[in-house]
Amino acid sequence: MSRKAGGGSLLCVGLASALVTTACGGPHVRLSAPDASAPPKERLKAYGKLRPLSMHETHVTTLQGGVPVGSYRQTDYLQLASGQRVYHAEDLLPVIPEQSVSAAAAREAESSLSTANTLQWVAVGLMVVGGMVMVASVTSAPTDDGPNMTPVYVGGGIMMAGLPVFFWGSAERSSAQDEKATAFETYDSSLRDQMGLCADGKEVSPCP
Repeated sequence: MSRKAGGGSLLCVGLASALVTTACGGPHVRLSAPDASAPPKERLKAYGKLRPLSMHETHVTTLQGGVPVGSYRQTDYLQLASGQRVYHAEDLLPVIPEQSVSAAAAREAESSLSTANTLQWVAVGLMVVGGMVMVASVTSAPTDDGPNMTPVYVGGGIMMAGLPVFFWGSAERSSAQDEKATAFETYDSSLRDQMGLCADGKEVSPCP
């Protein structure tokens, strides 16, 4: 799945994308699975419901003057055979081994996303404050030499300070998406390890 964004400031597009991603994470789900000591039939039945069917992504391409200048991949959700959709990688943790690759990626995805959200909201705050300070220059009393430009310089400086923070948050968000994709892609094998199941081609059965 993909969409394209064109025209306008790249920063505005990126900022809007970041805020939408933060706000629309999807609902959490509660998953549970028997461990390897459970009866084979119970484990196979649980696997039949928890096994992944597909991973869904959104690809955003940013255009400037009709020319692609950037792209962004968002890992949306993992579709399970039960009909449930997993939007948050950390929701997989109860049904996969703690030391598995999938679990490590899920924890890293959550950590990076939390950092990204904090950084980008700080950046938004700086840009808003900077803009308000610049607006204040309109109502400030002029000096003997003309309009008081100090608020413009101060406000501009505050807004500029928000830019590196914003792009730092963008890098963390990109890392979170990559880790989330890893967690989803390795989930199937981790789920089978948790329940002591082995795969032989398309057939899944209790491990010897």
